[in-house]
Amino acid sequence: MKRRPARRNPVTGRRSADPVTQKRLRQALADRRDAATQSVQEFRSRRLAAAMVQTRRPETDPSAVEAAALAEAHAQQHGLGELPGAPGDSGSAQHSGQGG
Repeated sequence: MKRRPARRNPVTGRRSADPVTQKRLRQALADRRDAATQSVQEFRSRRLAAAMVQTRRPETDPSAVEAAALAEAHAQQHGLGELPGAPGDSGSAQHSGQGG
């Protein structure tokens, strides 16, 4: 079967793309969109990971300080005395009498 040439719009002179070309263009557009979405997601996950690494400091993290204080209070309630400070843990060193 012989292919007909694409029909021209008499007003603008533009040709309408045949269905095969339209499908190829749609697929290329979808591929570009997927690639852009993927790169944005990778960027966001890298940025989030970097932010989490920066904020993961036990001496400045209030939840870690609260957890240490709660553990110490719990130990004192049950007669265990003060918990020894972990080596390198500046947050609990001030509570265990070693002084920073």
